Amino acid sequence: LTIDGVLDYLEDSGRTIAREAVTGRYYVDLNKVEQDVKELIPEDGKVTAYIQYGDKNLFVLVAHIETKEELENKEEIKKVVEAHCKKDSQSFECIFSTLCTE
Repeated sequence: LTIDGVLDYLEDSGRTIAREAVTGRYYVDLNKVEQDVKELIPEDGKVTAYIQYGDKNLFVLVAHIETKEELENKEEIKKVVEAHCKKDSQSFECIFSTLCTE
């Protein structure tokens, strides 16, 4: 709630992650990762992006992709996720899940 009585709604609050390194700050927009991957999967698929700590306290960008059918473009999706990483400060992982439809 602001001073003038307007209620501000932060839809994507907390979805941009910053990492401080010797060479500067790096930002990962998790919503952007999800949007970019969502364009490459079927409409009924689901994408969840998050950051977890890896070895030596480096960030690992994880994209969890759930679909009803096996994906044929996994390598293309991995490249899209990798494009959101800074090479010297972050690694990535894609988790592919095929949901049972029965």
